[in-house]
Amino acid sequence: MAVESRQALVRYARAAVGPIGGAGAQFVLALVLLARLPAAGFGCFAFLMVVAQLGLGVWGALFAAPLLVAAVQREGLGGLAVAALAAMVPAGVVIGAVAWVTGGDGWAALAFGGFGALLLTRQVGRTWHLATGRPARAMASDLAYASVLLAGAAVLALAAGAGLRGAALALVVAVAAGFAPLLEAGLAARVARLRPRDLAGYGAVWRRDSRWSLLGVVTTELTGNCHAYVVTGLAGAAAFAPIAAAALLIRPVTVGVNALTEFERAHFARCFAAGDLAGAGRARGHLHAMLLALWGLTAVAAAGLMWCAPQVVFHGRYPLGLVGVGVGLWFGVALARSLHSPEGAILQAAGAFRPLAFISVWTCGVSLVAVLGLVVLAGPVWSIGGIALGEACFAVALWRAASRWLAHG
Repeated sequence: MAVESRQALVRYARAAVGPIGGAGAQFVLALVLLARLPAAGFGCFAFLMVVAQLGLGVWGALFAAPLLVAAVQREGLGGLAVAALAAMVPAGVVIGAVAWVTGGDGWAALAFGGFGALLLTRQVGRTWHLATGRPARAMASDLAYASVLLAGAAVLALAAGAGLRGAALALVVAVAAGFAPLLEAGLAARVARLRPRDLAGYGAVWRRDSRWSLLGVVTTELTGNCHAYVVTGLAGAAAFAPIAAAALLIRPVTVGVNALTEFERAHFARCFAAGDLAGAGRARGHLHAMLLALWGLTAVAAAGLMWCAPQVVFHGRYPLGLVGVGVGLWFGVALARSLHSPEGAILQAAGAFRPLAFISVWTCGVSLVAVLGLVVLAGPVWSIGGIALGEACFAVALWRAASRWLAHG
């Protein structure tokens, strides 16, 4: 058991290197913009990152999660690839439009749209390499993205008048650099053989997996991030800024949850394909232990920062009491996410998209009602409490569903 635990630790470390690098570079960029932009500008940037994360979730539902199943079963791959490539343009237009509406100028909106389209397409390429047992290429893509974005953040930190346009340009160049490690000869040859008629093959994938996965992702997004849409829609990007600033302190947990569950989802899929429910159960336990340890370490570090030197991150831009409330509530959210993410990965890997969707439908209702009530009664920052409540309900329901699946298959 000790040997297996060490092997799992090594596997998680390899899985986390790339995503941690990318998220770390985004974190540095956010810190630069927090110091340089007014509240409305930083709120606009933070909201666009929430929208980009929603896009990644939708792409995961439509293409990435079904790709894991299709790669094991070796069917529907051409339809998935054509559909993903065809959808990147409208996705970029939507993200660019959101940038324009929330306060970006024309060039910033255009750049954010390009970033969104490339980011979503890169995600599908990463998933292909993970599904086919080549995680090193996915890691190299993440590290290329992180290196270029970190350099861009350094330039913005030194440049006079750094704004949304410069941030968007840095993101575009970085995500374009992240494509290089993914475009190996085999994948390039597969893409070259794609034809528009292959799109018909996506119909079976949509009916079997994607429609339920999409419903689950959208409602899961509302469970975890409806406060961003409610606060920005009702009070504007400036009101969302302190909420987003407080969320920076849970970034290590968010990165760990996203990176490790994405990697382990492919491992779960291989376990299910081999009929190894016991192996999937052991991997679930290891993943829980890793995420809870990460949550605890991050909480201790954040408490120390808030006690000793909060100005290092927040620069006195927002009232410390308000930010402290936000940080505390965010750690409640992060704990719930650490508890339910392994279960969500299990159900996705097993192709159980329909029950996952039904669970997230009612938990998003819990979050939405709680967020609206708290915004009206207590103010925008307390909306995070509504997210914590919805995520806690999600954790309990997913635990029960995943446990039943592992017990009975």
